[in-house]
Amino acid sequence: MNARTAVIATLLVAVVCGVGWFYYSKHSASPATPTATTAFDTEIPDGQTFIDPESSKAFTFETAVRLGDKTPGGFQAAIFEVLVKNKTDTPIKHLQVGGLLDPTTVDAIEAHVPFFGTASDEEYNLIPGQIPYGIYVSRTAFVRDPDQLAEPEKQALLTALRAPIHLKVKWQGGIEYIRIPANKIQYNF
Repeated sequence: MNARTAVIATLLVAVVCGVGWFYYSKHSASPATPTATTAFDTEIPDGQTFIDPESSKAFTFETAVRLGDKTPGGFQAAIFEVLVKNKTDTPIKHLQVGGLLDPTTVDAIEAHVPFFGTASDEEYNLIPGQIPYGIYVSRTAFVRDPDQLAEPEKQALLTALRAPIHLKVKWQGGIEYIRIPANKIQYNF
């Protein structure tokens, strides 16, 4: 290959790479892409009062926290699960659920991200007798493996995992702020 052919080939590769980079940068993630803080509708007004799950006019809540798989690096999955079901005889439309872990729990998990729920740009309908019967939201995070901790640290971790879970449940015609206390959460650890 002569020098002229090598220069033309190099320029052609540079142009193709430049066009590819330009296309990628215009069509990939941008600042408008949802982040952990905007992906879920978890905005809580200042001074907002939370109600117990039994006080909800429209929903029942099945909540669990469990420890899952262990990693070779000394961590274990902590899974926070909430199933929201319609307890009325009327359809619930445009449902969104946003969850917030307690600050005590957030301090105990590795990623320190408290948010979970349905995507803020998605809505669901719960119509009695039709699928879906409920909306399931969850958050998986890693914690230090309790079996590898000294007893005081292990108990502090398990206590942090037993903290309340807060929910914002929004639908066409209503919004409820729910605080699920530890005695209403099923623990599997």
